[in-house]
Amino acid sequence: HPSDSKVLASVIGNNVHIWDLEKPNQQTQTLPHNKPVNSLAWRHSFDKILATTSQDNNVILWDTRSSRPTATITQN
Repeated sequence: HPSDSKVLASVIGNNVHIWDLEKPNQQTQTLPHNKPVNSLAWRHSFDKILATTSQDNNVILWDTRSSRPTATITQN
């Protein structure tokens, strides 16, 4: 995470998992795709937005405060 060294995002299969490193045994959020996730990136200018790409041909912008997508871009 660009501005919070206590937050980590990891990928396991179709899901992105958000972790609070002050509570390492407790996952805080799961952000799902329909197929395996290829990549993720935090938005540097607004650190609560996470972009993910997947083999489901979607780019999803997530608001990590709510675990909901703010935008989805689908490539056909």
